[in-house]
Amino acid sequence: MPLRDRLVGVGQAGERVEVGGFERELADRRPVDHAHRLVIAEWSGILQDTEVFRYQQTIQQAFRDVADALIEHRKRGEARVQQEALVVSLRDAARLSNVRYRGGVTSYLEVLDTERQLFDAELQLAQAQRDELLAVVRLYRALGGGWMVDQPPTASSRGPGSETLVVDDGKGGARSQTR
Repeated sequence: MPLRDRLVGVGQAGERVEVGGFERELADRRPVDHAHRLVIAEWSGILQDTEVFRYQQTIQQAFRDVADALIEHRKRGEARVQQEALVVSLRDAARLSNVRYRGGVTSYLEVLDTERQLFDAELQLAQAQRDELLAVVRLYRALGGGWMVDQPPTASSRGPGSETLVVDDGKGGARSQTR
């Protein structure tokens, strides 16, 4: 946009003009009045261009965050599925090693080793499930979803000698109670 077109709406000397969130009073200097208007118009254009650029960067970053969160969720899901398959095969191996031990074919050490491997795989499966759920949380956050987290009151706000108890509400949940 040409500079002269941006001058439309720029006030006269003595008026207060808002430019880029700043309010300025135009000077009552006739010789530099036109130059002053040009500077204000140019400054206004630069500020507007800067804000548009920041807005575009914010949008691009949001799209990157969503894309990254989708990829992470997919990969975590694939890792969980693979870990589930490993757990299933190790459960079968543990069952077979028990059968072999009862049949007298192998020692109990093989049973213990197979059960240890199964336990390790089950722990890794629990971690994979946790990671997948955390990836869903990051996806919600990237999509702009949010929730209010209730923070328990700090010790100073409760007063001296008070304590917070977590009490079962009898409905499968819990509530905090300050004494």
